[in-house]
Amino acid sequence: MNNRAFLVGLVWFVSLVPMFFMGMFGDWIEYYVGIIQLLAAFLTVYFCFDTSRALDSDDPNKIVWNYISLGSLSWGIGLLIHIITLESGLRAPVPFPWFSDVFCLMFTVFAAFGLFLFWKKLEIKIPKWGWIVAGIFFVCAVVWSIFVANKGFTANTTNLAFIATYVFIITDAILLSFAIMLASALIGGMLGNQLWILIFGFVVYYAGEQLYISAVNAGIHGNIGLVDISWPVALGLISISAILTKTALQKSFN
Repeated sequence: MNNRAFLVGLVWFVSLVPMFFMGMFGDWIEYYVGIIQLLAAFLTVYFCFDTSRALDSDDPNKIVWNYISLGSLSWGIGLLIHIITLESGLRAPVPFPWFSDVFCLMFTVFAAFGLFLFWKKLEIKIPKWGWIVAGIFFVCAVVWSIFVANKGFTANTTNLAFIATYVFIITDAILLSFAIMLASALIGGMLGNQLWILIFGFVVYYAGEQLYISAVNAGIHGNIGLVDISWPVALGLISISAILTKTALQKSFN
């Protein structure tokens, strides 16, 4: 891992430490978490765009990082809308789904579309085991998400919330499956390790999002916990993957 990626990872980790001791800091920790999440989103936009900018216009990798950058920007806007809604409502619970959730959903849509275009442009041949692993992961992810979601559904869950929950479940599972298929084709190659870090970031993001949706459907999301920590961790991993990708590609050009 290069020095820049190590420094980013270290700063990211240090910034998350207070969240693990949230009971010692009182209510202000909620504001701290919001700031860290916003910084994580917009720094991810920067690192992904910085990697994209360093690539030639016809480089397929440029497509991936452009779309992940757009997705991160959309997620950051969604979070900002969520925070403004929360504070303007005197910290009353934000309904689900809300306008902010549309922007957050677009992170997954943009990232999945970018991976799909990357696959089509390179005409990558996915090995059979890649299809099998991706298929198994898709099914397991959907089943786990449905299990988690059902625990959150109550008599007060609206039809719109029910539909939105399953839209998030399916789109997240599609993103992870695409990423796994591509990684299976590129394993051992120049960008194999970087792609696996990116996938791990997607997995952390996916788990946090599904737990969050289950909690808001149950009406219990209010205390800062692992759900809130998962997003900065996921975005940090995506940023590190972007930095390492840029370094690996620059070395290949020299």
